[in-house]
Amino acid sequence: MNEKLYPLKFNEVIQNYNFGNRKIPELFPSKNLPADQIIAETWEVTAHPDFPGRVINGPLKGKTLSELTSEYGDRLLGERIEERYGEIFPLLLKFLDARETLEVQVHPEDSYAKTHNLDQLGKPESWYILEADPGAFLYWGTREGVSYEDLRRVGPDERGFLDYLMKVKVKRGDVFHVPPGRIHAIGGGIVLFELQQTSDVTLGPDYLFSSGGKVEGFDPRRALEMFMDQLDLEEIPKENAAVPPVSVEDGDNLVTYLLASKYFAMEKLEIKTRFVHKHKGENKFLTLTALQGPVEIETDVSEVQLPSGRTTLIPASIPEFSLRPEGRGAELLKCYIPDLKTDVINPLLKRGVERTRIAALGGPGSKNDLRSVLNDIDGGKTVS
Repeated sequence: MNEKLYPLKFNEVIQNYNFGNRKIPELFPSKNLPADQIIAETWEVTAHPDFPGRVINGPLKGKTLSELTSEYGDRLLGERIEERYGEIFPLLLKFLDARETLEVQVHPEDSYAKTHNLDQLGKPESWYILEADPGAFLYWGTREGVSYEDLRRVGPDERGFLDYLMKVKVKRGDVFHVPPGRIHAIGGGIVLFELQQTSDVTLGPDYLFSSGGKVEGFDPRRALEMFMDQLDLEEIPKENAAVPPVSVEDGDNLVTYLLASKYFAMEKLEIKTRFVHKHKGENKFLTLTALQGPVEIETDVSEVQLPSGRTTLIPASIPEFSLRPEGRGAELLKCYIPDLKTDVINPLLKRGVERTRIAALGGPGSKNDLRSVLNDIDGGKTVS
């Protein structure tokens, strides 16, 4: 317990769901994934009790992330996050490769997941599109005018719901936020990075998915009721579906805020020269996923090299580190649980970013946590 924590790397947990393909090893050959498997998902950072990740570097090699969360508490998570989540590591990061369209689904809120013994947390999630075939699209939300009565008439028939859903075309670099209750299905020909809470539960119109598979024998009528319980039919135009990013320069480097909610935030770091990272406020853990690398991460404890496709967890006890790109530079996704005012709003206001642009980082629709914080700051005058 007295040893210093350092940047942690983990083994991937591979999910061989039948919608998968071979795009993840093609995009990131340095991951050395099995050559004889269809790979639908690789869970890069996971403390889910059914699919734990283990440390693969340094003195803590072999420890699970759950064990480290229990042993190190706020030194790993940060005080604010430990107070909120206790011994649950709150985030799960994955790559996902959809050869074909996934099933129609919604995800539950925290309270619903706990009350119905579905999982330890609900499942808000966000996606960063890594690759998309020409014409690829998501099902995201419902078409205009669709009602609960329309969907109830479909009954427990998953494919029958597709006619009621809105198609949104995607391209590389697009970001989508999927709060609990947002009906969706990832389309075929898409590879993405997913950031979510630590949960593995999905509600479908005729199924319950939990702990890596559909729950056998689950009553489809009960599944439909749970699905409808959590379904939110707020209408959002398809042109507003993707979250508009906000970029700011840091010397020769570029920081792009991709999205921010009370659950998590995501930024993209495009690094050409040495980049020094310091916490904006209180210490908290963060993760770095190299989309283009390698990049050297230097702390006062150790140095870690991060090749393309790999992720590291920077514990909260490390308040400062530097990134040194190799070759033509590096591109990384940074994920963390924000204090929205300290980590997102104030830094962007100081850069002169308009409040409406900041608010848009919270995603479209009423489930936008940034908008409510901005309105509190400005006495309800910022955005509606």
